[in-house]
Amino acid sequence: MPPANTDTLLTLIESADPQGIVHLHPYDKAPLRGRDAAREALLTELCTCRLALLRLELVKKSIEEVDLAWENTPNGPVISVNLAKLFLLPGLEPARELAEFKELLVAMRDFLQANATQRRDIQVCNHRNTHRRVYGTVSCRVPDGEQKMAEDEAATKQLRALVTASPALTHWLRQVALTLSKMGPWSWTCIREEELFGYSEGPYINHLRRQREAAKAASATEASV
Repeated sequence: MPPANTDTLLTLIESADPQGIVHLHPYDKAPLRGRDAAREALLTELCTCRLALLRLELVKKSIEEVDLAWENTPNGPVISVNLAKLFLLPGLEPARELAEFKELLVAMRDFLQANATQRRDIQVCNHRNTHRRVYGTVSCRVPDGEQKMAEDEAATKQLRALVTASPALTHWLRQVALTLSKMGPWSWTCIREEELFGYSEGPYINHLRRQREAAKAASATEASV
């Protein structure tokens, strides 16, 4: 059971087997004693991928719905979980559903890296219609600029087209909205750069890092004159 690559949501999906199962090898090698311990270990292992943990953070009993299993081996515990179900996909055809979800994530990643000088956001929100029925939206947000509205709408249109064309992604967005509603009406979450590019990585994070390095280099040059 090779360990899953938890660097990003994308590498996590790529680690899943055809049944959508991923295997996690916790850093803590102490034996797991029961479901609660396995749940806490899972939360720790995926702490940088909040989207993967949304259902477990807000509805603890959801741990019973993601095919959680664990085994204490001589080399430490191994946790197995159905990634499609963890992501709030239907879990009926895990490989296909995860492939479609990955396509959506790639589109999100492309939006974030289209302009590294901007701190762009992807927001997933829950709303209520006139009949109080919960529904979800996924939206791209550019912080500012003359073309802000046009850029927001163009990128959002692409994401929503992917969701609308896929029953699995339509199910995902509805389930995310229902889960977010546990926090209250019209609550929302953001998909962060780190979830798609890796811990302390991403276009805007790297842009800020380059700015700091350039400022430091300039100060060193001035000091040496």
